[in-house]
Amino acid sequence: MTEEWMQVLAAGLVVGLALGFFMQRESRRRKKIYGGFPAEIFHYLASSTISGLIPVIFIALLAGLNFWRIVGSGLSFSITTFLLLLIYGFFENRVGPVVEEIVLTD
Repeated sequence: MTEEWMQVLAAGLVVGLALGFFMQRESRRRKKIYGGFPAEIFHYLASSTISGLIPVIFIALLAGLNFWRIVGSGLSFSITTFLLLLIYGFFENRVGPVVEEIVLTD
């Protein structure tokens, strides 16, 4: 990894951490988190990486990185988000009620 690419990823992470606060706040307003403090941490980190996805691509474009480094930047944020949400899912162990509708036909 080049130093320039590391700076782009770090800048995207900083922007994502700032924007992730607002995304997590809106998400928690819509649906409560039941997994406690660890679930909140991983939810915030996942919110940060997904909200930093578009900015890191724009920063990489402005930095003049080649196509594959730009794609790698986007993929690294996407894969990190997926992994953080998997870990969040382990802590978020309460599931809402499952409602099944049974339709009887004659």
